[in-house]
Amino acid sequence: MSNVCHLNYRPIEHHFRSTIRNIVAAAWVCDLARMLHLTDHAPMLDLTLTALIAAVWCTLHSLLIAPGIEAWLKRRLGEHASWSRLAYNLLAAATLLAALLFFHRAPAAPLWRWHGLWQLPRAALLAAAAWLAWQGARAHDNAVFLGLRQLRDARAGTTSEPPPRLSTGGVLGLVRHPWYAAGILLLLAMRDFTTTNVVWRAVFVLYLLLGAWLEERKLLQVFGDDYAAYRREVPAFLPRPYRRRPR
Repeated sequence: MSNVCHLNYRPIEHHFRSTIRNIVAAAWVCDLARMLHLTDHAPMLDLTLTALIAAVWCTLHSLLIAPGIEAWLKRRLGEHASWSRLAYNLLAAATLLAALLFFHRAPAAPLWRWHGLWQLPRAALLAAAAWLAWQGARAHDNAVFLGLRQLRDARAGTTSEPPPRLSTGGVLGLVRHPWYAAGILLLLAMRDFTTTNVVWRAVFVLYLLLGAWLEERKLLQVFGDDYAAYRREVPAFLPRPYRRRPR
């Protein structure tokens, strides 16, 4: 029997709905661009194409890591399945760089610049993004995230995965999604705003918000009441330093 017959379609249906949301988000961004008269400075076709490319990248980035599709790909890869996570990360990085290169070369007109005293809040936002990204890296298992541990375990002949564990220490006691928060802050403060980059930045921000929501649904299924209690005590994106959750 073909491997396709063993594919779990529920995660695919779930991510298909996510795909529709991404496309709707791109359309919403295009409508917003029209309402804000961004099309007075850049062709509507260019803005639409920018939004769609960003939405397609977000969709593929989410779809390829869907549990059902990920399991199917590992079965197809067979003895090379340990390379799947690293290959996914490399593909995501390469396609993101290609998309950013397209966005950089697309026609754009300036909208707003970080200038004068505005450089101070910009610096604060970038510093907060860097701190959240660094602390998030310290709180997570980066070897597993990058796919390096999977390769090491495969070479050692160890294929069993440890049971999932809810981590709430470090920065995770201040904010539930430090990497998503860092990404949103970076998108807001990384550069001046133009008619083109305001579109793809908006799509990526919406994707991060949607990604956090989808991730929380999965974590609630895995950890149940423990994660529900954690979610009640710890904010999603904005840390409250004086209400740190105990380990």
